[in-house]
Amino acid sequence: MSVAIVVNAYNRPAALARLLASLQQAAYPADVPVPLIISIDRGGSADVRTLAHNFAWPHGPLEVIVQEQHLGLVQHFFACGDLTQRYDAIVYLEDDLTVSPVFFAYATQSLSFYQHEERVAGLSLFGLWFNGYTSSPSCHWPMAPMHFSCKFPTPWVWLLRAHIGLASQPGFPHQRC
Repeated sequence: MSVAIVVNAYNRPAALARLLASLQQAAYPADVPVPLIISIDRGGSADVRTLAHNFAWPHGPLEVIVQEQHLGLVQHFFACGDLTQRYDAIVYLEDDLTVSPVFFAYATQSLSFYQHEERVAGLSLFGLWFNGYTSSPSCHWPMAPMHFSCKFPTPWVWLLRAHIGLASQPGFPHQRC
């Protein structure tokens, strides 16, 4: 199963450097290449572009995409989500995040666990403690040991599957809710 890491970047070179350093310190399988794609929204700083192009990624191919037009955060998210057409799944990271050293193992094990569950389009790779819609502690539904299901999508650290959800719908990505 091919899983790529996709980083959404724009104008924060220090934040991107911190994320890339945490990605560099994470563990990856030795026998499977892990592609890293850094997508930079048009108009992003020259420092971000330089950092992305000069980054050494020993775990697989590195691709830097500079968007042809300024997309903004939401449209850039959808453009990054389009990469599920090239991979079985992507781990989507915004540039102001950091990852655990074991995030990739968790992501691929979660993907394997849900591989036959057609109702799961994506997984959030962090523990949501706060419900931003109700300004209250998040309430989870226990489904299995060490797993909780949320009623609403979370905006950070996604694992998106290729053949499920919006990406498989006619008109996606151009038709938005």
